[in-house]
Amino acid sequence: MRRIISVLAFMLFVSSAAFAQNVGEKLPDDKGAFFTFDNGHKANVRIDDHRLQIVFIDDKDLVEQTPYKRAIVRIDRNKSNDDTNLLMREDASVPYLTHPRFIDPPLSFRIHVIFYPDEESDDGKISFPTALFKWDNPAQ
Repeated sequence: MRRIISVLAFMLFVSSAAFAQNVGEKLPDDKGAFFTFDNGHKANVRIDDHRLQIVFIDDKDLVEQTPYKRAIVRIDRNKSNDDTNLLMREDASVPYLTHPRFIDPPLSFRIHVIFYPDEESDDGKISFPTALFKWDNPAQ
């Protein structure tokens, strides 16, 4: 019986830590780093299951389908030779950009993001200044 309770508690913990972002829903929190575009829409760089994802938010603060095909995220941890560049891509099964790389703790670093509306071209790219990224969820 105690084992069943432990398993149920673990499943509840995992289900509360990992969540899916769905189009038309609000984000469950305001963690991560936000970047605001000229049209009032935003991009939220966040962690889910120790992996970066970029969720796009419309002017009503609802999740929207990604308007960009790819993004490059540079992670700077203030250590020499410890910078990471990730090519984030869209995945047809989810409404955000993602990368499969596991992000090791500590989850506090500087990031620089460049968004590309086209997969094959640099035309229309949007670069944001470096921002502080801090994810304080102990489960992530």
